[in-house]
Amino acid sequence: MSKSEKIHTLATYFDSNIAFLKLTAFWIYDDETTRRKKYLQHAYNIFWIFYLFVAYQPAELLYVYYSFNDLSVFLRALRDIGNHVSLAYKAFNYFIMRRDILKLMETLQHGNYHYEDCGDFQPKLIVDEEKKEALKWTKYFLNFCNAICLSMFANGVFTFIFLSDKQYVERNGQRVYHQEQPVNTVSPFGSGTKLRFFVTFIYTMIALTFYAWTIVALDSLFITIMSCISSHLKILQGAFKTVRARCIMRTRAERLLKEETLHDPPFLENCVNKEMIRKLESIYSTQTFVQTFISLGEMCFSLYLLSETADQNIGNEITYLIATGFELLMYCWFGNRITEASLKISYALYESDWFPTSLSFKKQIIFTMTRMQKPINVTIGKITPLAFSTFLTIARGAYSFFTFLKQRHGINH
Repeated sequence: MSKSEKIHTLATYFDSNIAFLKLTAFWIYDDETTRRKKYLQHAYNIFWIFYLFVAYQPAELLYVYYSFNDLSVFLRALRDIGNHVSLAYKAFNYFIMRRDILKLMETLQHGNYHYEDCGDFQPKLIVDEEKKEALKWTKYFLNFCNAICLSMFANGVFTFIFLSDKQYVERNGQRVYHQEQPVNTVSPFGSGTKLRFFVTFIYTMIALTFYAWTIVALDSLFITIMSCISSHLKILQGAFKTVRARCIMRTRAERLLKEETLHDPPFLENCVNKEMIRKLESIYSTQTFVQTFISLGEMCFSLYLLSETADQNIGNEITYLIATGFELLMYCWFGNRITEASLKISYALYESDWFPTSLSFKKQIIFTMTRMQKPINVTIGKITPLAFSTFLTIARGAYSFFTFLKQRHGINH
């Protein structure tokens, strides 16, 4: 999009997301970018993708395989790798659907969906409010992930420097160093000495930190797209409420006509918004299903481990449980905002200045209201709406699964 087109309120909606995608190795420059800049970004992307998905993730998968005989260790390994597996799918989905995602973002930012102010109807304020909401949740999620990684790093370094003498154990008649890693893996660097532990620790912490950032980058892109669609729906509400006043204002002001503020009819805009939702569904429907399924399992495993964990590890298990729940809540929260905004469109028509209009116009209002009563939903794998009520259902399902798992484990022992 050229600089001359970036004059409306939606033009910079995804700028922070693009910057974050560049940082986390998910951005690919177009043909207009200088060759040097493009190659540097490609090299950066390849390095981090190789580090995360080739050099590190197989070590986690191997540990899951080797821990199968111990239920608590096995569930902890599954919980640790769950988000990383979902990230692998998100990354795959992003690169496969990248052009469609960018096209959707460009459509959402297009100047044709910008309306002029009219009384209490202020489109810029609506856009700013939705953008701030998405940025607020992104910052919460990023700060929470950074706090977890920083806590892991600080705890590991403190133990390594001040409590290393207590980490030695006897194995096969030999004294070996056995400090617990933040996440258990089959380390390619081995174990048993302080040096090997420290190398594995740095290798693990770099991977975990970048994993956290990439998860936040891709999730924040999804919720920002949903918040942008929500802002379009809210703007459409205001456009319907003020449709008569704006028509009168436009016909009386030649200046507005010269500034190209006459756009498509609001009903047509609503059809475009529904098409945006369908496009969003085609890109993210399977991803939301994968994330929901993994979050359900992780919440269940965290509850089980919380019930089996010693006092000194309770904080870690609670942190994992909150992080998993927050990520799923973030999806459901913004999906719910789209549903609520779409439901209010028909009421906005009723609140418009329809009383002094002609009989045919009133009939069109009734017809349009009837057609718009069906809510617009973002779904989880086209199974159930992505809404706050769904989050509560998933939380109850995780607790029920935990209860079943606890009972089965009690019977076996």
